[in-house]
Amino acid sequence: MNSILVAVIKSLILPPGVFIVLAIIVWILFRNHTRARNYIFIVLFVVFYMVSTPFVARYLAGLIEPELVFEPEAASDAQALVILGCNLYVNAPEYGGADDASACTLVRLRYAAEVFSKINLPIMTCGGRVFGKSEAEAKVMARILEDRFNVETRWQEENSLNTYQNVENAAAILDKEGLNKIILVTHAIHMRRASYSFEKLNIKVYKAPTYFFSATHNNSLLLDFMPGINSLYISRFAAYETIGFIWHWLKHL
Repeated sequence: MNSILVAVIKSLILPPGVFIVLAIIVWILFRNHTRARNYIFIVLFVVFYMVSTPFVARYLAGLIEPELVFEPEAASDAQALVILGCNLYVNAPEYGGADDASACTLVRLRYAAEVFSKINLPIMTCGGRVFGKSEAEAKVMARILEDRFNVETRWQEENSLNTYQNVENAAAILDKEGLNKIILVTHAIHMRRASYSFEKLNIKVYKAPTYFFSATHNNSLLLDFMPGINSLYISRFAAYETIGFIWHWLKHL
């Protein structure tokens, strides 16, 4: 499916777009039923408010994120370190117009460098050219690891456009090398979906999740229920990963 069409569909079925779509549908279907329409609008407003609060966003993330952090001792037989991309910062003006890691990808690279310092394993970066970017994510990631973290990359998986393709292509590379045990670095909220697909391809995964959205904050109770764009982003991420996991499950049936 065309990547732009996929992006449009995502925008329409995930917050906040889904609320706009539902509001339009309700307006059309209940235009002659004012009371019912108003009740449904109130429900939509309350749900939108709730998913925009830190308390609910952390709760939703906690339903998906793993409970445990990475323990190097438990991965003594791991054979490779795999890092999944998370988009690019395209045409960065402060870097002379070159593509750079997005904030999301940089979080993963930083933690991968930390893991590498404890377990010296060959590294694979994963990510292709989404939306016609000039460079594959995997290539940019490898460059940043070397230039900023002094960490070399052995493999670059440059042909994927999504997580499912990340996993399939990475598994094919690992199979050619005779490897089937990896340490996987990605966001904690993304780990369940990614590790599931690797395991379905007979790759043993040692999970190295980073950036837990469910981590306890020091907010007051009042601030926990103040809506904000960051909380809405986390709720959107949680919804996306839930839908994505179901899609991966269906693909592996």
